[in-house]
Amino acid sequence: MTLSQLLRLEVLPERIEAYDISNLGDEHITAGMVAAIGGKLKKSEYRTFNIKSTDTQDDYASMSEAISRRLAHIGEDGSDSGMSAYPDLILLDGGKGHVSVIKNLLRDKGFDIPVFGMVKDEHHKTRTLTDDVGELNIARHPDVFRLIYEIQEEVHRYTVGRMTGAKRKTLKSSTLEKINGIGPAKAKKLLSHFGSLTALKNATEAEISEVNGITKSDAENVYNYFRKENK
Repeated sequence: MTLSQLLRLEVLPERIEAYDISNLGDEHITAGMVAAIGGKLKKSEYRTFNIKSTDTQDDYASMSEAISRRLAHIGEDGSDSGMSAYPDLILLDGGKGHVSVIKNLLRDKGFDIPVFGMVKDEHHKTRTLTDDVGELNIARHPDVFRLIYEIQEEVHRYTVGRMTGAKRKTLKSSTLEKINGIGPAKAKKLLSHFGSLTALKNATEAEISEVNGITKSDAENVYNYFRKENK
């Protein structure tokens, strides 16, 4: 049995999008989207949404924001091909509650897109698919199970990776903000210019002073900070 038959879809889902939420407590709340085109994951279509509408751990609100922002690009002139495309199926890393919230969101915005949740077992492995009523056992359908398992693992990997990257950037900026005269804006300029904290640490005072918006005094403070740190 194919995925479209199992889910009783009206059309073959050529474009499948899957979403997951990752965060560290109330910080770095990140939604990740991966896309499978013709049954194959396509990394150029992946997207990340840094959640802005909530500063607490609320998966429903976070998922709603991400998908609302995604829907805003459908059919948009001048948008990149991925975001302007209409998904044939949306999969959520979550259960009935997630599905219910997103179904209501889609209905309110006038979209008719099938939505199912990817439910994990006690070992955090793919178990079933669910709508907002019951669950569909996919274990007896190897081809469907492999596809859903691959998508669920990938969206989780991608989302956690993006969240972790955001955390690292914040930690790097926080380190620079300990330096006299360096605030968030200058820290961002320094990291953007050198590409990494390691490269900045190895830079000369003259190289640091070449960064737009960094004064000679700033450059001296940054240079001396890392020299003291290594003593």
